[in-house]
Amino acid sequence: MKKKHMIIQFVEEDERTDYHTRQTEYESYEQTRPMMNYLERRLSADLFEMIKLQLSGFDYEMQYEMTENLVCFVRDQMVCTTGCYPADNILSACFAWIGDEFARRRPFPNAYHS
Repeated sequence: MKKKHMIIQFVEEDERTDYHTRQTEYESYEQTRPMMNYLERRLSADLFEMIKLQLSGFDYEMQYEMTENLVCFVRDQMVCTTGCYPADNILSACFAWIGDEFARRRPFPNAYHS
């Protein structure tokens, strides 16, 4: 009987932890929304959806940092990294897609052309 009681207590603790995690995720999402709106206005609908799918595999704190880096690239044409290898791999693909789309539409506004 004692083992069953201990397992029930362990499950209850996990549920409380999940509640706090969801609360943190919601708050982070609200902070990310203005940056995502910025990207949505400047990218094609297809590219924006592809980027959202790439970000969905990460927790909200990493999504926030990655979104900041994407905005920095779109706005300033500056590549920033997170220091997390999987996230940086996704970012490099997103940077390439964005650069390709901008090159087809028009060159970056601050790009040097000889």
